[in-house]
Amino acid sequence: MGRGKTDTARGWKRASVAWVWTLCCSALLLLGLAASYVPPSSALMLAPFGLIFPAAMIGTLLGIFALLVLRRWRVLLWGALLAYFAMPALRATLGTAQAHSTAAQAAPDHAPYLKTMTWNVRLFDFYGWTDGREAPRRDEDERSGSGVKAAIFEQISQQAPDVLCLQEFYFHSDPRKYNTTDSLLSRASFVDFHAVYTHHMHAQHFGVATFSRHPIIARESIHFESDDNNVCAVTDIVRAPGDTVRIFNAHLSSLRFQVEDYQALEGHVPDAGERARLLGRLTRAYRLREDQMTMVLDAVAASPYPSILCGDFNDTPVSFALFQARRLLGDAHDVCPLLSALSATWQGAVPGVRIDYIFHDRAWVPSKYRQGGDLLSDHRWVAVDLARL
Repeated sequence: MGRGKTDTARGWKRASVAWVWTLCCSALLLLGLAASYVPPSSALMLAPFGLIFPAAMIGTLLGIFALLVLRRWRVLLWGALLAYFAMPALRATLGTAQAHSTAAQAAPDHAPYLKTMTWNVRLFDFYGWTDGREAPRRDEDERSGSGVKAAIFEQISQQAPDVLCLQEFYFHSDPRKYNTTDSLLSRASFVDFHAVYTHHMHAQHFGVATFSRHPIIARESIHFESDDNNVCAVTDIVRAPGDTVRIFNAHLSSLRFQVEDYQALEGHVPDAGERARLLGRLTRAYRLREDQMTMVLDAVAASPYPSILCGDFNDTPVSFALFQARRLLGDAHDVCPLLSALSATWQGAVPGVRIDYIFHDRAWVPSKYRQGGDLLSDHRWVAVDLARL
């Protein structure tokens, strides 16, 4: 009898710990979900909870599993309620197998695909962040066609996109000095491009660029008064008579982390001063992206043509800005294979962060979502094939 009571007490204690764990993780999950519906301008301190939604989701699943092992079956009801309310965020994070199978079957066999690719190339590593050598010391690389820039060009050539959207694009007016534009036009068989620059340093230019294998008939841009470091290029391409597509290539505000900020995230728990500084950068960036995404989506909604919105949005899938985009457009990531759904596009200090996207008009069907470009930039490229219904 004594042993039975001891086992019962141990089981009750374990179940209590599992319940506390599950409820705490569930609370964080629900706060992350709320962050996707409430504008940062209305509840600024809520916005950062969207960052931890994937971790809260995994923690909640582990807690539910532990309770099921302990035969606390009522947790199934709790799990079902959470899944019901969190389904939009779960889809944004994981995609859906149903969306993948539907996309594979929906596109007509004769429909021509528009291969679309987006990549923040970090200035083609002009300043040597990857290999420690700045461009002026790379004359031999330029002559031999080696180095980081050449590897980036090779990745683009292998994917052979019809539309390529680049952020943190670098161009030098003298094509003999770290040539980018001419090389891309010739190597990847693009017929035209549209570049919008936010900064100029003598002959050097920095911004975004959209390359196309189809003729470009119109060029516009959206400049953000709140942050002159960021911009959105708007490009109309003609695939065939009567088939015009408007491409939005956006680079939204980043956190502007400095070296000391990344150091605060690596190797130790940030102290009070570091936490305050990091939180200040986070909250300012959320406000900026809310305004910037609103401007871009207003332009998308007013487009007379089917639209594709690509870029580096510097925001995670469970966020107010990204949920606004998903309300208007389809997210190509929805057809990502489930085992790859949590793969990151940012290759920075925090693992598992997806901040690069391809959104599309719902008249398009995506397939073959893929990523690549490991260690060539601080971002991976994202590509998808799009077909008109």
